[in-house]
Amino acid sequence: MVGVSSRLRQATAVALGALTLVSLAACSSTVQGRAAAALPRDGEPPLTAAPAPPSPEDIIQAPEDGRSLEAHRLAAATPIIPSVFPDRTEYCFPEGAFFSTESIEALYFVEGTAKPILDKYGFAAGWGECQQDVENRGTLSLSVELSDPASARAAADELAKAGQDFDERTSTVLDGYPVQTSNDEENDTVEIWAPVGRTLAYVFHTAPSGQALDGATRLITEHTRLLEAFTPTPQAELPNLPLDPAGLIPRIVKLPGEIQKGTGPYELESYLRLAIDAEAERDLLADNGFESMFYVTSGDDEHNYSVSLYKFPGSAQTNVVYDGFARLEETAFGGTPFELEAIPDAPCFVFDGGLPGTPSFYQRCYVGFGGYLASVDVGGLDSADDTAKMNELLPQQRDLIQG
Repeated sequence: MVGVSSRLRQATAVALGALTLVSLAACSSTVQGRAAAALPRDGEPPLTAAPAPPSPEDIIQAPEDGRSLEAHRLAAATPIIPSVFPDRTEYCFPEGAFFSTESIEALYFVEGTAKPILDKYGFAAGWGECQQDVENRGTLSLSVELSDPASARAAADELAKAGQDFDERTSTVLDGYPVQTSNDEENDTVEIWAPVGRTLAYVFHTAPSGQALDGATRLITEHTRLLEAFTPTPQAELPNLPLDPAGLIPRIVKLPGEIQKGTGPYELESYLRLAIDAEAERDLLADNGFESMFYVTSGDDEHNYSVSLYKFPGSAQTNVVYDGFARLEETAFGGTPFELEAIPDAPCFVFDGGLPGTPSFYQRCYVGFGGYLASVDVGGLDSADDTAKMNELLPQQRDLIQG
């Protein structure tokens, strides 16, 4: 039996880490050639015919001429904040893929300041990370891809000036980068804008008085190092980025509702920006031949859904990865195991993420075969026992990965 661990996150799921895949500690055995007991054993009746596989257009539409797919590539060039600041252990927003200037301005900058600048200088895509400490002091890192190096340099200067015009800040220059500093009675906040080729690094760091500049400097140093190793896709080629480079979409069940931000393919370094413990997971995944993963998230008026499909060379590697994640996550989340009527052998967990008077439950079940591991999540449930959607989706997902 296998399991996997990641922090595939969305705003509605923060309270319970709803998109974080817990380890399957309840599973006790492995089966050569199949990655989950949810599949038939030798001599059992065959599976029902698999549903017709979805097409790429059913799953993802690559909004804004491929900008969302470029944003996933750009994730690999954005710092993993806890690797620089181990005390920043709490998730926060804004984070994830950005493929419009409206969304970046709404979450990072004062209204009316950033959008016209980013539009003027040929915005292509963005990726953001956000973490905070237990005192709610936040750290943000944002990578933005623009049209050319001159545009990135001009955008850095203009964004810094636009922010200064709206409140009291001290302006300085650090290694040629514009820096803004503000403070209150207890904390300093430092912002730095650093152009790297046709990309732009932006960091925001709040720390106790006297400590923020050093922290922001360390973060921008790591950020520029990553961007220097990143090769942006030529803007004319963005529409041609492959929707499904590893061919995983035909093995993913079509979810109800509208496809949401974050859907798409992730390679190893980009995936690690979604991981719970990137430092531990990097070696584990690389050593076991991690090939790719595809994440789909959707929602309707009542519920949210997701599927994560991971590809490894075979079941042996998949099970090794499970063992590693199981050790990392045994006690990380308080999921309650339950038995799903449609597939009694499938490892399933339910999480209570509601508030007093507002119940909200999140279910997660796993199926796998060979080198494929899939999780199916159903959230926004009024009752932990409401398994209607999971009973429908999980067998379809099982059949698709069995192929």
